[in-house]
Amino acid sequence: MQIASQTDLLLTMPQPYARVANAELDNRVHPFPIGTSPYGEYLYWHSTADGDPENRWLREQVLGLFAVNAQHA
Repeated sequence: MQIASQTDLLLTMPQPYARVANAELDNRVHPFPIGTSPYGEYLYWHSTADGDPENRWLREQVLGLFAVNAQHA
């Protein structure tokens, strides 16, 4: 977002994230001008990391963030 605010470049991202990321910048946030298909999010890890406490903690954090964002969408 900071690069976009200091250049003539543009950036596309989900609107809820754009609003949060732009909170302290002076970028304009516009809806995407064309329709798009919904997309899925996937979280992958190697099976050897299934029981790793650090990896499990990270996965839980990521999944928790998506759950919170889905409630606010």
